[in-house]
Amino acid sequence: MEKEIEKKLNIIIDSVNNIKTDVGSLKTDVGSLKTDVGSLKTDVGSLKTDVGSLKTDMEQVKTGVAVNKANIVYGFAEAKTERAEIKKRINQVYDSVDGFSKTVNDLQIEFETNKEDSKRIKGVINEKLGVDLT
Repeated sequence: MEKEIEKKLNIIIDSVNNIKTDVGSLKTDVGSLKTDVGSLKTDVGSLKTDVGSLKTDMEQVKTGVAVNKANIVYGFAEAKTERAEIKKRINQVYDSVDGFSKTVNDLQIEFETNKEDSKRIKGVINEKLGVDLT
């Protein structure tokens, strides 16, 4: 019976030693996990900083886009005003050229009429007075 008890005690002692070894391994694993968690916390902190920087950058981009949009809208409005002024000036030039063209046309008709009248007058002078004015 003593041998049986001794055998059982040895089994219990081996089991306790195995448990001690397992506990030692668990402590090592827990230490590694604590180190890993610490690294993760550091990484998360870095990510938070990076996200904060990205938010700041995005706000700057949004502000820049808003300024550019305002400048573009202002530029288009200014271009529209300038285009209207150019159109007005073109119409004024067109009206002036049209008036000038009509005046030239009227003068040309008058000149042709005067030329024909002059030919007739010369013909009458030649016929009545016998003087050739050509």
